[in-house]
Amino acid sequence: MSPADRLVPAGFGLTERAVKAALRGVLEQDLVERLVAEAMESGAVDAAIDELVQAGLLEKIVEALIARGLVDRVVDHAIASGTVARVASSPDLRAALTATSSGLARDILGELRRRAIGADHRLERIVARALRRSDA
Repeated sequence: MSPADRLVPAGFGLTERAVKAALRGVLEQDLVERLVAEAMESGAVDAAIDELVQAGLLEKIVEALIARGLVDRVVDHAIASGTVARVASSPDLRAALTATSSGLARDILGELRRRAIGADHRLERIVARALRRSDA
């Protein structure tokens, strides 16, 4: 069954054939891709997502997509089409991962340093108490 067949319910008569033919034409001419690209560039998609989040609907939509297996299909298609490989090899992604990794490493080192100083102070207090006791 074609996408046009799925979108137009049976029983439209002559208009059904005309609508399906028009949909097939739209799909064959990559019009959907161009419309999506334009919507993405214009910020319309971002605005729609913001509205869905504010209305509390985005989570429900994602859950429905997962339940219907559509997320798996999208991921499988992204892997098969090489999209994942292109994104993974992108200089922007590598730069972001490097920046995140170095920031994380700095945070971890800072925490380790803080804990080492704390442990050093505790050990100094223990030694100082032990030395006071041995003097007495």
